[in-house]
Amino acid sequence: MRLYGPTLRAARIALETEDGKRAEVVFPGLVVSPTGMVMVAVSDELMSYPRGYFRTFELIRPGEDGRPEPARLIATNDLFNLLFVEPQPPAASQPFVAFNDAVEVPDAAQPLICIGLLDRSLGYRPTFEIGRVGAAIGSDEFTISGLPTDATGTLLLSADGRVVGVSRPSTLTTPEDFLADIGPSGGGFIVQPRGTRASAVAPAVEFAVRERCDRPEPWIGVAGLQVAPAEVCEAFGLERDIVAIIVGATVDNYPAAKAGIRAKDFIIGFDGSPLRRGATEDETLTLWTRSVRQKRVGDEAVVDIWRDRKRQAFTLQLTESPLSDTKAPRAFNAVLGLAVRDLVFRDRFERRLDPSVRGVVVAHLVQSGPAETAELREGDVVQRIDERSITDVGSFRRIVEEKLAEKPSDLVFSVLRGRSQQVILRVELHAGRGDGP
Repeated sequence: MRLYGPTLRAARIALETEDGKRAEVVFPGLVVSPTGMVMVAVSDELMSYPRGYFRTFELIRPGEDGRPEPARLIATNDLFNLLFVEPQPPAASQPFVAFNDAVEVPDAAQPLICIGLLDRSLGYRPTFEIGRVGAAIGSDEFTISGLPTDATGTLLLSADGRVVGVSRPSTLTTPEDFLADIGPSGGGFIVQPRGTRASAVAPAVEFAVRERCDRPEPWIGVAGLQVAPAEVCEAFGLERDIVAIIVGATVDNYPAAKAGIRAKDFIIGFDGSPLRRGATEDETLTLWTRSVRQKRVGDEAVVDIWRDRKRQAFTLQLTESPLSDTKAPRAFNAVLGLAVRDLVFRDRFERRLDPSVRGVVVAHLVQSGPAETAELREGDVVQRIDERSITDVGSFRRIVEEKLAEKPSDLVFSVLRGRSQQVILRVELHAGRGDGP
């Protein structure tokens, strides 16, 4: 196991929200390229944060008294909850782990070797532990039993030393808990043999190392999905215990609509396999999303549909998913006490906004700040400030800066609320704070 020891890192991430809340978290990482790029498995909460919250990155080598090495974020992978971080400057020739020989996770109770890091209080020392594939969590996550609670796992190997997966930190309950925490201190060892098994992670790692950017996420262009209850399946001629997802809507000019899939169709299979049932409806929908995202943009896929009491197969070509709100450009203004972001596809589709609608979405309000006091709401679309049109985050920054330079006592916001409600709000500025954004 000497090969893997030099590839371990601790990644220290400094977070800061728009209104100044700060936190520092540490996650284990694994070197995956000769330049020293580190793959870091992180929690769901961290991946749900806007990318602008990630302020600084540092990498810590085990056994060097926690001395940090400056780093920067190269890419993210939302499907596998991975960040790819590279030291600055990049290394010249760094030992790394290749996933080319990745194999499937062994069956339950089979032994695993966990190559990880002890927590910060113990100096991030390497640990080599023997564990076993344990009890299932939900439908596609498994615990790793027999490991000490003060070790945070990173790399999981089969008994013969081949890569079988990457452990994932246990999930925290709320973003507030996440900000209050100092990062995972051990326990919560999870491997996902079907959702994020090593053979599926390998292409994601290869893409990040080669392209040095986020891997495009594939999409078929359906929305408003719901898991069909057993009685509904039975009423439409399906077996009660089948997993079926009802299509709420298809998006024009995207693969599903082009292939002929319609609203109210039942999705019952994908690429020759039936859908899998999760412990909850949300988990079932997550499993569906994962099955799509494990393919690549441009791949062909076959979606099995139940319509008119018959199974029909639709072949389509996956396209790139639209920009998400977490990756949309954002801006924060301390004087106004609000953060805004660009409109994204999901805003327009779910609210049925006309393509001509322009503006920025209120993403965050500082408690008791001028914007919240004026009764702006998260989700409002700011379209004008003092009759000057706002088209995107760039124009918002420029116009607010110019208006505040005039030291006004208030600003008038014209916002779109919901789908069509136009609201005019007067934002009164605190005395002495009109000196800049």
